[in-house]
Amino acid sequence: MLSFDHCERDEDRYKFQSFAYHFVGVDELTQWKTDRVYRYVGFSRVRKPAVQADMKACPDCGLTAADIPLRTRGATNPGGPGNNWVYERFILNKSTERKFMPSRISDNPSLDAEAYIKGLNELDYVERSRLLDGNWDIREEGGMFKGDWFQITGNIPEGMKTVRYWDLAATVKTKSNDPDWTVGALVGMKDGRYFILDIERMRGTPYEVEKKITQTASRDGIGTAIIMEQEPGSSGVNVIDHYARTVLQGYNFRGIRASGSKQERASVFSSASESGNVFVMRAGWNSILIDECEVFPYGAHDDQVDAVSGAIQALVGKNNKTKVRIIL
Repeated sequence: MLSFDHCERDEDRYKFQSFAYHFVGVDELTQWKTDRVYRYVGFSRVRKPAVQADMKACPDCGLTAADIPLRTRGATNPGGPGNNWVYERFILNKSTERKFMPSRISDNPSLDAEAYIKGLNELDYVERSRLLDGNWDIREEGGMFKGDWFQITGNIPEGMKTVRYWDLAATVKTKSNDPDWTVGALVGMKDGRYFILDIERMRGTPYEVEKKITQTASRDGIGTAIIMEQEPGSSGVNVIDHYARTVLQGYNFRGIRASGSKQERASVFSSASESGNVFVMRAGWNSILIDECEVFPYGAHDDQVDAVSGAIQALVGKNNKTKVRIIL
């Protein structure tokens, strides 16, 4: 026998007091604010009779009620009123008796992934990260930035020292993935204030990325320093060498190894924003940047925060002691 029911409140769990089930399945587990209904119905009501000699067996499979295994299963997306207890129970404290099996869009071959992702892209950054990336850590606010800290302006002072900082991504976009972005943040500084002048954000092949960086450098002009985050190992050295000798020859370009955690690197950016000393040039990319900042460091992507943070560190001289050795 298969039955369906629902519990709107924690007290509703008691309407199942006299029932016994071999299987309890819950859809959208995080809709319950607490775990009381789940634990009560999913465990105290899941029971079966002991084996008895006169038990009737199913004529089709030969099993009795005592042979059927006891199971409790739940399915859900991140988010909702019960996000925290579900995350704690199944991910932080998972065990052999309590398994968590994540699912991605690519796991569902019957789904039109491209159309679904296109629809999810209409959601706000937090909901999109939960449904598209299965992100349990993301919050409505990440803690290091608030949207109203940023000063949106159309007035940019002259005579600023400017830096374009590039954070390269390694994975090309396909129909079913959501890789990092290549981001180039143009930031200026004057009188202790920072001005985010432009954000270039793209996904593409190495050739497409090189083309974009070359075009951007030409537009920024030779007076703007260009800095690129250098990945660890020999491959990172080779990338910087390639850009220095081939892509950006003639420009004020250098590679920098990032040190410290992403949060540490973003600390100057965060404190300056809170003090009202970060101004953002009014443009179409404003909301995308601020959305990412608000959920940092819990968002699925932090490439814009990394790029702006790197530019600010370069402007205040935090990276001046970093040396890059290129072996030819």
